[in-house]
Amino acid sequence: MRLWIDVGREHGSPVRVFGAKLNVTSEIETWERLRRMAERDPLTGLANRAVFDARYREAVGDTLHHGFVAALVLIDLDHFKPINDGLGHAAGDECLRQVAMRLQRLFKDAMLVARVGGDEFAVMLRRQPEGAGPGIEIGEAAGRWRHGAVLQRLRPGRRGQER
Repeated sequence: MRLWIDVGREHGSPVRVFGAKLNVTSEIETWERLRRMAERDPLTGLANRAVFDARYREAVGDTLHHGFVAALVLIDLDHFKPINDGLGHAAGDECLRQVAMRLQRLFKDAMLVARVGGDEFAVMLRRQPEGAGPGIEIGEAAGRWRHGAVLQRLRPGRRGQER
């Protein structure tokens, strides 16, 4: 809600108060939609390169003083171009969405999961404070990665389903 109020005066004395009340819900929704568009990758819904760059700079600064970041995981999908060229862009897009979904699931406790390029992703993992509750450990994440939690083969099928 936006309010605008003024006072009418005659001979220096207030004689009336008037104003307007404006519902700005649609304006707020528009600004929120624009913010999401500026910060999110439209294909995967992950944070985009600009958000990653800003958070990385913040994290490096915080790490120098507080030691919050434990690891930076950079992922570049090998042999992605043949998927786009051979199976079409729809298949390539679905592959990227699947990788994004699996990264979010695998690194659910991460500081940030982002798509930073065409077939490139980045994950910032936070250091668990001493005595903290369960969180994803770097070794556990690496083990899951090696055992195919993210990279298990995508086979043709219905969208969003694996065979």
